[in-house]
Amino acid sequence: MRFRRCLFRSPHPIHSTATLRISLIAVAILVAFFLGTHSGYSSTVLVVTRAENVIPDKRSLLDSRLDLDNVKTRHLYNTDTSSLPSKLVKVNGLGYTYKGSTSLGITDATRSSYSISYPYDGVIPHGIVFTIHIVARDSSGRHRTTGGDLWSVQMRSATTERTATVGKTIDHSNGTYTTYMYSGWRGNSTLHVTLLYPAEAVSLLKRKLFHSSGNSIYRGIYRKDNKTEKMICSIQYGGTWHDKCEYFYPNVMYGARLLCDKPVSFPCSALTNILRGQPPTGDSKLTGLFQRKLTHQVVSQGPPSITVIGHPFAWRPIKVPECEPNIPQGLSDGYWYEGVWNSFVCHSTISSTSGFLRCLHNTSMYFLGDNHLQQRALTLLNVLNVTQNDTINGFNTFQNVSFQESGYNISLFYKPHPFTGETKSTDMFQASSSYEAELMNSLSNNASKSVLLVGPSYHLQYWQVDAYREYLEHLREATVQFLKRMPFGKIVLMSPPFFTDDYKMQGIYQHMDNVQREVFEGSGVYFMDVYDLEQAASWGKLKDVTPEVLKEEMHLFLSLVC
Repeated sequence: MRFRRCLFRSPHPIHSTATLRISLIAVAILVAFFLGTHSGYSSTVLVVTRAENVIPDKRSLLDSRLDLDNVKTRHLYNTDTSSLPSKLVKVNGLGYTYKGSTSLGITDATRSSYSISYPYDGVIPHGIVFTIHIVARDSSGRHRTTGGDLWSVQMRSATTERTATVGKTIDHSNGTYTTYMYSGWRGNSTLHVTLLYPAEAVSLLKRKLFHSSGNSIYRGIYRKDNKTEKMICSIQYGGTWHDKCEYFYPNVMYGARLLCDKPVSFPCSALTNILRGQPPTGDSKLTGLFQRKLTHQVVSQGPPSITVIGHPFAWRPIKVPECEPNIPQGLSDGYWYEGVWNSFVCHSTISSTSGFLRCLHNTSMYFLGDNHLQQRALTLLNVLNVTQNDTINGFNTFQNVSFQESGYNISLFYKPHPFTGETKSTDMFQASSSYEAELMNSLSNNASKSVLLVGPSYHLQYWQVDAYREYLEHLREATVQFLKRMPFGKIVLMSPPFFTDDYKMQGIYQHMDNVQREVFEGSGVYFMDVYDLEQAASWGKLKDVTPEVLKEEMHLFLSLVC
């Protein structure tokens, strides 16, 4: 099986018939190369425009792995009053006002615009980080004065199928945004700048769901003697309640409680299953802000395409770091080329199936989450060339998989957490589900090595943020204790996804990812961020995760653990 390495071969030089425009760009790059070499810095230089208000840094953003959080704090606000419109009137020492009344609407993608900040005439050199500057405007064309919009910026090859990347977008909190993009291939490419959600929609969604109690609606299934009752349940953090069935779990979910309406015929202990949470309905303001005409709209005011050229002075090998815990977010996670993901996250020294099998010898792997983790476990079996005929008891029945592959002793277990019940799920959570922290605490140091892939986001997106944070903090404590007991064990934390059956959740998933990174910082986990990998694969009308996306996610997982 072929694994795409993270280091690249040098591209071919340009032909002697290159245009004068390309030659001038090459000269500029040569000067940058000379200055960078003689100043002790890498020659891959980030070029930013003055309008971005970003403090320049001479280091290569990829070669030095300058983390995303560092860039987020390195921007300035423009306070030069000489640039203000002449129709403004100064009001004593208070500030400025307009001569008449004003209005400001939500961000309108049809009036917003973007530009490319590289010394640009439709051409970008191959193998550099360039920036795209977004200006948000309302329907009347007025510049927005605050941030908070959620953007997606994608570059797709116009000539090579399944070749694309997405940029990391920095919010400057003043109506402007900067996206960092890597030019990973040569030729013509199209740019797609999309407003996923305006700031007001993201803010309202957080207030209504992520910052309010009682919004995580579940259906509790109570059964006894062939009789069934279905009751409404929700997660409550703090507050008061009356006459409810109350459920908690020490060291996992203590401040947060699962509260269910009391069944008529059964005791609270007759709960056999809880079905998937649903968002609150009937909120006209929430529904209005998420109308399709306001969300997922493409910005058309900007260059629709670019050309990436090859040049021996423009391209340099990317120094991808070795895989280790707590790697900070970079300005690019990688790019797709012909359906294969080239990762910048970290570099594994192993590049073959047999090498990964040797790495996993005498290893027990645990995939903890919901059926999305089960889906990835099945993909891992395929990546390792293990067929369904090698499984025991059938993986689809939530059983473990043990297999011998050319003498390698490897076990794979899938365990759902109790909140993974689908709308037509069978009664299974009491017998086969397990909280992630509970399972970690139960594992002891034995002859085999333990590797865990944990996805604490699916089906938890409607939890109040305090309840979700408590859940993660208990999981972090279990992680720290696990790594102390088992020094050769590894825990991989999978980020929230980009693909979701509820498109509004993309805004919540971004917030959940921030909370995850904040809670688990310094804990020793390996962060497996799949959001950009999936987002970059959303070429054309792709709306769901595909087998090739799952395969590349498992390649990333194997790189992290091996």
